[in-house]
Amino acid sequence: MLIPPEESVYVQADPDRISQVISNYVTNALKYSDAGRPIRIGLEHTNQYVKVWVQDEGPGLSKEAQKQIWRRFYQLKASATTVDSKQGLGLGLYICQTIIQRHQGRLG
Repeated sequence: MLIPPEESVYVQADPDRISQVISNYVTNALKYSDAGRPIRIGLEHTNQYVKVWVQDEGPGLSKEAQKQIWRRFYQLKASATTVDSKQGLGLGLYICQTIIQRHQGRLG
């Protein structure tokens, strides 16, 4: 169920760490999408879980890259669509995975 903007949802979590995860997802969406293309952020919930998602219109990932992106130090090759020419350390999504797992969550 999508949550209307006026509705509140309470989640027991470390707000700083969850903010770090969402920030990393949004940063990646901006980095790998064409300027001016929309980036959507959403929140859904049921009685058992809350799902936060970030969606962009970037080039997407190959099946092989999808398997690898959660590994420590894994980096995608820079492409023409990469807005930020600086390469990171390949730790962002690995750290996100660790944070979500420590919150007994799942990601993908």
